[in-house]
Amino acid sequence: MAAGGEELEFLSVEDGNTETTGLAGTIEQQNIPRVDSEPSGAASGNTTTNAVAQLFNSAAHPRIAILHVFFKILAIIVYFIPTFYTISYVKWFIPLVIMFALDFWVVKNITGRLLVGLRWWNDISDDGESEWRFESLDDPNAVNSSDYSIFWYSMYINTLVWGFIGFWSALGLKLNNLVLIAVGLTLQSSNLVGYWKCSKDAKQKLEAGVQNFVTQNAMSVLGSRISNGFSFGR
Repeated sequence: MAAGGEELEFLSVEDGNTETTGLAGTIEQQNIPRVDSEPSGAASGNTTTNAVAQLFNSAAHPRIAILHVFFKILAIIVYFIPTFYTISYVKWFIPLVIMFALDFWVVKNITGRLLVGLRWWNDISDDGESEWRFESLDDPNAVNSSDYSIFWYSMYINTLVWGFIGFWSALGLKLNNLVLIAVGLTLQSSNLVGYWKCSKDAKQKLEAGVQNFVTQNAMSVLGSRISNGFSFGR
């Protein structure tokens, strides 16, 4: 019973699939469409994961590509183990150094040769000086583009990651960590510099080969024209 003796009248109207209830009138209920949206962060993460998976699937040597990044990722995981578990410094230090050494050896002797067709090493001359030696494919176009991207991107990204970790450890004055990071960066930068020099040497050889080819063809054409000119004069 309402004030003033007036009763409130509730109306119920059924029309098809909708039912509306009003107070002395009709209140319409609107069917709001449901929007299924995915968070932008999750969407971008899925996109990145799919892109990486597609890159490895399109590689000419997918198993070698996985081996190329395996010890890099494993070293980072091992480095952060003390953050979640209590472990002695020695039991943490030795496995990490082994990961660094294995990554260095695998990249220098296996993945560089198979993924990008490059190989480098050092020889000691009779004077005691270190000399760089390089090997590369005669045809750089024979290298698969996905193999090339996986090789170089992982090398650069891994070096940047450990450089950032080293910088963060320096800010926290974690001297023991810095010693370990210095070992890893030394091995990784050695491979990076070695392959960069090797790639540069391969490009110079390719340019020299193209120049020699053009020069030889030009001389051959010029010689044939001169010979034809003399023959025509006779």
